Amino acid sequence: MDENINSGEYYIPTFLNSTIKIVTTTAILYFLIAKLSQFIFITEIHILPFFPAIGFTIAATLLFGRKAIFGVALGSFIFSISLFKNDFQNATTFEELIMPSALCIARPIIASLNAFLVSYLTKLWCKSKYPFNSEQNVIFFALASLLGTFISVTIVFFPLALTSYFSLDNCILIWSNTLRGNALGAILFTPFVLSWLFSTKEFIGWTNGKKSEVFFLILSALFLSLYIFESYANNESVLFFLLIWAACRFGMKIISFLSLVITIIAIHCTGHHMGGFIFNGWNNNFLMLQLFLFATMVSVLFLKAVLEGKKNEERKLNTSEHSLGLEKNILKATIENPTRVSISSMDTDLNYLSFNSAHSRYMKNEYGVKIKIGDNHINLIPQGSRKEKIISIFTSVLKGSTYSAQEKDATEAYWNVAKSPSKNEEGKIIGVTTIVTNVSELKLKEIQLEKNNISLNKRIKELRCLYDISEIISNKALSKSKKLEACVQIIPNALQFPEIANCRIQMCEEEFFSPNYQQNDWTLKQKICINAKEYGFIEIGYYNAKDLKKETIFLEEEVKLLGALSDILSRSMERKLAQERLLKSEETYRVLFENAQDVIFKTSIKTGEILDVSPSCSTFNGITREELVGQNMSIIYSDRNQMKLMFQKIITEQKVIDHNNEISINGQIFYVSINAKVIYDSNGEPEFAIGSLRNITERRLIEEKLKISEAKFRSIFENFEDVYLKTTMDGTVLDVSPSFEKNFHKPCSFLLGNSIFDFYYDQQDRESLLKKLKEEGQVRDCDIRFRDGNKNIAFFSLNARLINNENGEPIYIEKSMRNVNDRVAFQKELLTKNRQLEFQNTELEQFAYIASHDLQEPLITVIQFIHLLKEELGEDLDEDQKQYLQFIESSTSRMQLSVKGLLDYSRIGKEKRTNSINCNEIVANVLADMDVSLKENNAFIEYENLPVISGYTTEIRQLFQNMISNAYKYRKKDRQSKIKIAAVKEENNWLFSIQDNGIGIKEQDQDKIFVIFKRLHNHNEYQGTGIGLSHCKKIVEHHNGKIWVESKYNEGSTFKWTFPAELN
Repeated sequence: MDENINSGEYYIPTFLNSTIKIVTTTAILYFLIAKLSQFIFITEIHILPFFPAIGFTIAATLLFGRKAIFGVALGSFIFSISLFKNDFQNATTFEELIMPSALCIARPIIASLNAFLVSYLTKLWCKSKYPFNSEQNVIFFALASLLGTFISVTIVFFPLALTSYFSLDNCILIWSNTLRGNALGAILFTPFVLSWLFSTKEFIGWTNGKKSEVFFLILSALFLSLYIFESYANNESVLFFLLIWAACRFGMKIISFLSLVITIIAIHCTGHHMGGFIFNGWNNNFLMLQLFLFATMVSVLFLKAVLEGKKNEERKLNTSEHSLGLEKNILKATIENPTRVSISSMDTDLNYLSFNSAHSRYMKNEYGVKIKIGDNHINLIPQGSRKEKIISIFTSVLKGSTYSAQEKDATEAYWNVAKSPSKNEEGKIIGVTTIVTNVSELKLKEIQLEKNNISLNKRIKELRCLYDISEIISNKALSKSKKLEACVQIIPNALQFPEIANCRIQMCEEEFFSPNYQQNDWTLKQKICINAKEYGFIEIGYYNAKDLKKETIFLEEEVKLLGALSDILSRSMERKLAQERLLKSEETYRVLFENAQDVIFKTSIKTGEILDVSPSCSTFNGITREELVGQNMSIIYSDRNQMKLMFQKIITEQKVIDHNNEISINGQIFYVSINAKVIYDSNGEPEFAIGSLRNITERRLIEEKLKISEAKFRSIFENFEDVYLKTTMDGTVLDVSPSFEKNFHKPCSFLLGNSIFDFYYDQQDRESLLKKLKEEGQVRDCDIRFRDGNKNIAFFSLNARLINNENGEPIYIEKSMRNVNDRVAFQKELLTKNRQLEFQNTELEQFAYIASHDLQEPLITVIQFIHLLKEELGEDLDEDQKQYLQFIESSTSRMQLSVKGLLDYSRIGKEKRTNSINCNEIVANVLADMDVSLKENNAFIEYENLPVISGYTTEIRQLFQNMISNAYKYRKKDRQSKIKIAAVKEENNWLFSIQDNGIGIKEQDQDKIFVIFKRLHNHNEYQGTGIGLSHCKKIVEHHNGKIWVESKYNEGSTFKWTFPAELN
């Protein structure tokens, strides 16, 4: 069992550190000791003649106090139950049950009361928990054991004796045996427990002889006890001498052990009717034995205490002698001190009786003489005034006076001289003792101390000055000017020469002077700076001080004082500036707090209480500051776990940035981004959090939509037919769409990190592309040739744009490329066919021209011969012949008109030069040419504000002439013809229209009217060749326009066509 020293001078096991452990351990040990006693000792009744458990209870109570008493009661009760178990089992009546029950209750009460009384009286009388260190304490302990046992047993058994269940004789018998057994247990077993737990060095330093002696003593006690109590030798006194032997030679541990061995053997043998204590009856036998053992133990304890007291006195005497020897040696050493103390003794004639070496050296240094015992001190001193003074002093001392003075010798050393008369036992003066002490070092220290006091007084003035100025500076009621005026009045008083001292302070272009300021002869200046910026200075100086030296006029302390004053004023100015900055900062914060769009909040970390919140909280469903302040943060959280996680994150990481949470305000859900920081208290504990809360509900919805969009984009990107590329400016590919593999027959991983320039068929295309990108920032529909993975040429239409950084510098290029191999092939084929068509159109136009030109001659010949026939035959022609010739002439004329129209149609588009054409003038000229026929038929034509366009003049004139002629020709016979010509601007085109009120065109015929030689009416109704509108269509298309008709049959028609505003 590990032990340590605690509870005073006792060894107490370390595990007994709680009430429960003490109570439990005490109860168990009590039960075990009592049970062991029951097995060893035999008695006629259930009361043991020697009950060591009581001694254990007293020792435990002395060590642990009332904590042990509960364990005593518990252990005693359990032991009593086990002791009277058979009585309980055999009881058949209430009377038989009442006695063991009463005793089971009485025993714990007796044990507890006995332990309390004995321990209390012992500590009260002995003033110690170990009562065996003196003979007086042994007597006190014995009396306490007897008195405590008597009171506890009597108090319990007296009420029992008054009942009818216990006879008086029986109660007296039980009372007597309980009293004797408990008292013997107290006087025998308590010393055993306490001595073995008491921290002594009893066994330390034992020699082998002493070990053998104690072994022999124990064996002797064992065998002699067995012999005496088993053989009826009646020599019990021999055992007393063994205990005296143990007391004289050993300590309490051996004494208590031997006593316990002898007691156990004596009780055991007497219980078996053996030994010298066998009388008439067991009660008397045990009574005599108990008295013998009690008296023997008390005597041995008393003897041991006496011996220990004697040893202590001897030890004290030895200690005193040792101390006296040390003091004598110290005194001798002091007397023989060679430097400090001079000691001498003289008789009444002033002859030397004794002196030390220091005095001999003193006389040698002072008077130049060497002294010896018997020399007359006065005769050794040379003649002079000093000798007379010395004689006077000795005369006064021999009369009974004492002399004490401090003197200075020739070597500048200081001495304390003390002379006093020496007296015998009868009080008669028999000489003089002189003690001279060298106090030079002490004297120098006194001088230095005096100087230090003077310096200290000056420093006190300086400190007082610093204190007064600090008080003035810290006085908030004073203005800055008042403070500085007070400072310049105080500072001169702290200087070395205050009567001629001046002070001047300049601060922020203001100057302050001390009273009666004069021009200084000597000055000392110190700057007043804040953060290395000079705000002024403080100057001290002296006037009328030309005779003083500059090296000594300003003390080092005054220089330091000036520096300290400068620091104070600097800090004061710095605090003022800091306060101004703080006020500005607070005002800025207040404005920010009241006008911030984000919600600024302050909340307690420990309680979650909202301490403050900015007015912008009203943006959250109209909630007010008053509704939030003082509430717990949980009121805005529908999920408290989110709140706990947020606070945990703030405490762990000390701040949070863009922490997203979901909150609920008046039933409406908001998504918020929280930025917050922890503020700690003076103990370093997190106190509250300050931060901002931003409504990101809209952003959250946008992000969700963006995620959906990104997913769609990713799907499109991965299934994109075109090739998407993202490259650096030097062509290194950063990203590429999966369609690259399909178009270039290479995996995307092949291209990533490599240059796209390696795939260009012609590097000139690359240079042209980069140049155009840098100039314009983007490129659209640029055809570039590449080589695919199989080295085949692939045509791509490329769109690209530059992506710039924040400084406007290009950092990479985004490109999209569409494979146009099929388009290029189609364009080549189309170009070939266009060329073929152009060649064929040329041939057709040549054929039409040739055909129309060659047809003109036979038609002219036919017409001429018809005219000749009419002239020559004249009247000879009958009516039929005239009609035939008329048919031939009419048909020939129509044929001539058709050939001419075909010739004109073939010539459309031959004009190469465009002109600026005023359409108003063109229409006016056409109408002038048609003026006669228009007036004859009373036609009305309206036009105005026609534009100026770029085109071919001849063709435009022909267009308007054909369109007006066509509108006039197909008029209704029964009403006036009205024609309206107009033009309006639509984006990049001019929209022309000619509206008439003629016969109109059937819907099914509207697509036929622009077909060459296509006629909808016969020659008898409306004359014409059917080629006029074909001319118009070709002219409009030659000008990159379109022509169409909008018509209602029998109501009229509106022909519309477009011309580009600028003809390319």
